[in-house]
Amino acid sequence: MSSFREVFKENPQLADAFGSRQVIIGGIVLSKLAKLIYEGKDMHRFSECIAMASDMLASPAKLSLPHPQTPIEYHSYTFREFLNGRCAGDVSLFEDKQIVSPSELIAALQTVG
Repeated sequence: MSSFREVFKENPQLADAFGSRQVIIGGIVLSKLAKLIYEGKDMHRFSECIAMASDMLASPAKLSLPHPQTPIEYHSYTFREFLNGRCAGDVSLFEDKQIVSPSELIAALQTVG
């Protein structure tokens, strides 16, 4: 966690390097880690976890130009390809609810937001 900026600097397109589903799951795990372990106890690690989780959760949207490129443009945006699995060769993000569920993603977004 302490050197995540260096890893992200080496891989500017995280979702392309590691896969969209994997970075979203990683963002969910990091937001839970921040909330359950560091909140109210270690503000530095809490803010580092939140920063890393927000970068991971936003990275799939930076894969192509039709997606918003600045944070303010996300207010009316939906990830249709993740919700419906319409990307070529990709399945719906929520196809297996044992891996990731919509409520977990919403809780993670609420934590980092």
